[in-house]
Amino acid sequence: QYRSSYLGIVQLLHHKVAEDFPLFLSDADEVEGRKHKAIHEHLWNTLISAAMLRVEQESTIFKGYISSLVGDSKPSYDAVQSLGESRTPSSDMIQKTVIRYIFHALLGVAPSHRQQEILQELFFTGGLSSYVGGAIKPPICCCCLTCIGSGKRRGLIDQAIEYVINSPGLEKYQPVADISKEGFANVMLSAAGIAGCIGSSALLTNIYKEVPKDYVLDVTDSHEVMLTVLEAARIRAPVNTFNFEQAEESKTIRVHHGKEITIGKGTLCGASIALASHDPKVFGDPWTFNPKRENLEAALINFNHVGFSTSGSGTRQCPGRNLVVTMASDLLIALNISK
Repeated sequence: QYRSSYLGIVQLLHHKVAEDFPLFLSDADEVEGRKHKAIHEHLWNTLISAAMLRVEQESTIFKGYISSLVGDSKPSYDAVQSLGESRTPSSDMIQKTVIRYIFHALLGVAPSHRQQEILQELFFTGGLSSYVGGAIKPPICCCCLTCIGSGKRRGLIDQAIEYVINSPGLEKYQPVADISKEGFANVMLSAAGIAGCIGSSALLTNIYKEVPKDYVLDVTDSHEVMLTVLEAARIRAPVNTFNFEQAEESKTIRVHHGKEITIGKGTLCGASIALASHDPKVFGDPWTFNPKRENLEAALINFNHVGFSTSGSGTRQCPGRNLVVTMASDLLIALNISK
């Protein structure tokens, strides 16, 4: 991350993302590591704790977001069930639901229709005017590629930042690690949009796709519901790759069909959460949906951490994991009740 900002295998241009966003992608432990810890703990102790309380106190509103998704998708859901096909609603429906739920919970005010459109274009379209798409370093040195869509992208980001800064969630913000309110709003927007919205949309899709339609679930048992959500995340990882420290020395490893490759010193490495989640040495019969696995909570790695726990901010652990799992649990319960 000192050389450039990497999001999985994608290299981003530093000046195209929030100044401190690379802290969430880096494994630095010194000065920058302490700065990351301050931001991370502020998210956990202030914004996330307030968001979880808001979801609980305003449960009718948040469950209403999920009920609307289930209700709007039910006609097509019932139709495809009779054909034995996919029962997943359109990605547009899921994206809009996730944006409303996540940003309302974090900021204390739901996005307007226009703000929702802006957030959806930034984090779900993937074009040059999107947050990630417009920040990807071109494969060749060409200024034209970095400029296309940059004006529109900057305008969308500015409007989104205005929504974040003027929200109740940041009303009492006091500088953390010398980061201004606007700087923190930029970090929060990038984290909530990329990890919160994109990852959450994938998880909600998994609830539709991976939980067997005939799976018997006790919706009154919150722990059983949570385990079902975690197994859906394990069997199809919402976020697939993460980077880790560069190889300190060259090493040769054996890959498929006995082929050997050499990883040179200084190479940025990545790992596949999806492959690790189907390691038969860790998860027996890995392709079978089984929320009752004894090691599910202890071995799960889907939230940037080995094991899942609802407590503690961790160092690199996803600070919004409880919010995401709560939203997915609400969907799972709504789907089971509506059967």
